Amino acid sequence: MLRQTVKFAIRNFKKSKLIHSLNVLGLTLGLSVFFLASLYIYQENSYERDFSDRNRIYQISSVIPGIGDFAYSTPNLASISNEIPDLEGLTVFTPPTKFTWNTETDESFELTSISADENFLSIFDFSVRLGNKEQPISAPNHAAIFESAALRVFGTTDVIGRRLDSQKESVQIVSLLADPQYKTQLKSDLIKFENPLNDYQEANWNGNYKFVFAKTKASVGLAQLNETLERISFDRIKPIVLESAPSDFSLADWKNSPRYKGFKAEGIDDLRKSSNTQMSIMPKTNAKQSNAMIIVGLAALLISVINFVNLSTAKASVRHKEVGVKRILGSRKWLLILQFLFESFMLIGLSAVLALAAVEFYLNVDGSFSFNLVDYSVLQSSEWIISVVIFILLLSLIGGVYPALYLSSGSLINLTKKQSHSSGFSMANAQGFRKGATVVQFVCSIGLIFSIVVIFSQVNFLKNRDLGYSDEGIVSIRNLSLFQNLRDNTSTLNTFINEVERVPSVKSIGFSSRTPIDGVQYFPVPMKNAEGEEIKVTYMTADHNFFDLMRLEFLLGKPYESKSNTQENVNAKGVYIPAVINEMTVKTLGLDNPIGEIIDEPVRGIKYEVVGVVKDFFFESLREAIDPIIISRTGPNVQGELLIKTDDINETIAAIEPLFQKHIWTAYAGSPMVWNDLAWRYESLLSEETSAYKLLVAFSVIAVIISCIGLLGLSLFMIDQRIHEFGVRKVLGASVGNIMALFSYDVFKLILLSIFVALPLGSLIMREWLNDFDARINLSFFTFGTTTLLTLLIVFITISFQSWKAGRLNPVETLRNE
Repeated sequence: MLRQTVKFAIRNFKKSKLIHSLNVLGLTLGLSVFFLASLYIYQENSYERDFSDRNRIYQISSVIPGIGDFAYSTPNLASISNEIPDLEGLTVFTPPTKFTWNTETDESFELTSISADENFLSIFDFSVRLGNKEQPISAPNHAAIFESAALRVFGTTDVIGRRLDSQKESVQIVSLLADPQYKTQLKSDLIKFENPLNDYQEANWNGNYKFVFAKTKASVGLAQLNETLERISFDRIKPIVLESAPSDFSLADWKNSPRYKGFKAEGIDDLRKSSNTQMSIMPKTNAKQSNAMIIVGLAALLISVINFVNLSTAKASVRHKEVGVKRILGSRKWLLILQFLFESFMLIGLSAVLALAAVEFYLNVDGSFSFNLVDYSVLQSSEWIISVVIFILLLSLIGGVYPALYLSSGSLINLTKKQSHSSGFSMANAQGFRKGATVVQFVCSIGLIFSIVVIFSQVNFLKNRDLGYSDEGIVSIRNLSLFQNLRDNTSTLNTFINEVERVPSVKSIGFSSRTPIDGVQYFPVPMKNAEGEEIKVTYMTADHNFFDLMRLEFLLGKPYESKSNTQENVNAKGVYIPAVINEMTVKTLGLDNPIGEIIDEPVRGIKYEVVGVVKDFFFESLREAIDPIIISRTGPNVQGELLIKTDDINETIAAIEPLFQKHIWTAYAGSPMVWNDLAWRYESLLSEETSAYKLLVAFSVIAVIISCIGLLGLSLFMIDQRIHEFGVRKVLGASVGNIMALFSYDVFKLILLSIFVALPLGSLIMREWLNDFDARINLSFFTFGTTTLLTLLIVFITISFQSWKAGRLNPVETLRNE
């Protein structure tokens, strides 16, 4: 029976090649979008799943007054880990850092490394391929290397005993680690041993400069661990911060103290989903981006399934004759239903295989095309594969049950005569369902078209916004620390600057501790505004050339002088540091006449005198409002960035690089000069911010194409149902134009209904998306009008050929059997 069913299915596919080709194409496109969106969601929710006891692993952060939670903590915790009964283990490590490493054959490679203690690989239990599985790293200068890095550096995984050298140290490979199967923020090339107890000092209890993660015992929960950490803070940090605390000073008093500093534990999953901890090694999931992926993926799936139902029944008259003959010859209804379900399974199964192949191809093409949003393969895990198989089976059942019931229903006389029958799945009764499904389909599609228009408008607005400064021809040199001799603490930076000023293509030079979009994670300093509310202010230093070089617009006052007081040389009371502030600082602090105002920065006890106010300038985030900024004077030093204004960036860099190599400390000889131009920074930030939306736009375009395929199927169905009517009208004198108008009228009624439903829904969703941006467009008549015109144009192009064919039908061919 199965063989016969397959034969019938193949024969039917050959007889209706157009319909089935459209069906497979629509399903393949829809499933491709759905699978890729699902793979992205799966990836975002599978971070750190390689670790067997991930539910018992916690990051121990620092709680800092006025700032909040800070991911770095004190390595001193390692010294008392054995005294904490709640813990099964504790590890201290540095964030991943990139260095140049040399092999024994003097080949150089850029490798990312983490310096960690011996507990790191027992808490984060990466699979050990070679080496001591109990303690993969346990001694100074020992390192573990991941398989992919070993193959890249040594060309083999037989690396035990091999050495790697950097300018700072030399390590011996003692373990080989398997690459993680799932995504992890702890992935690096090397894990180096470092004993945290070497850094132990009593004063370090008040410091925070390394990551600390702990693994609790199975019976210990988060609340119990945090209680233990509060007690440690009271016993270890309070005596340092409050040396003269009264004897009856309790833990509750300590927690309420303005000088309180403590610890906070957070689970790995919380770090990704709900944590507000700053500078965490595990960045938060972009929930809105994930939700957008889910919406677009489900919309594409819904549209393609509706297509499948419409196209499976579009040429129903031919199949009804076949069903009628089979029923006369004795076929049972349930066997016919199974046959049609099997045909649906074949179509959906073929489409799913093609979709998975398309997704895998997409993921393996150049990253600039695939936007690097998904790193997983469609064969990522058995869990994923089983889920896909179950999904395909369910989709085949859900998508195929209506066509199967529809095609197998009806009386024998009506089936053989191609007449409407009285069952619930008759041609007449199916039209309402079909039209309703088409409206739902185009509500989704028009909503996606609307989102495309809004996204393009917002991105174009961000590209052309006024940044408040000029970034044209400005180069930033960032690794100025290489000019400092760590042995005698001298610096050759000023000598380097003097030589750079003599380069012909250099127009001017400036210096600042920070620059727009510098990628530096920092803590804004808390202050009080005029109403006593706490606000956060960004502090930076710059020389007097900075304002002219960046072309910042002064609204009030002027820049400070070149020999003004700086933070470094002001110690006496009553002496103020001249500062320039931005508009947002004036507004936030409620300064009516800002020039001459004294601003007190409480954390460091510094007082600033306002000498100028500049127009707000873009600094860091495309989404958030511009921060209040206070700029005070400094001279060039190794802790900031050197800014160079030039007419020819390439020529200037070529001239400066030899000078850079000439003047950096000899221990850093050969280190590359780290530079970029400010214009590139904004373009890069914009590209990074919009990469996900580019993929969503691509998904949306595909979904619209699927809808067009569905509309084409609906057109075929409507022609099939009204072919005799059109023949009669042609006999009575109707022109091709009359038939086209009559046919198009019914289609455009559905589309206009879809537009009236989709635009308000799309507006609600996209307004919510736009609210994430402080600088944003307003939804205008242009946005709604553009969406409507695009929709009508797409529909007209899709159905025009079919309506023309309907008008060109020969009435002799359509009426000869009547």
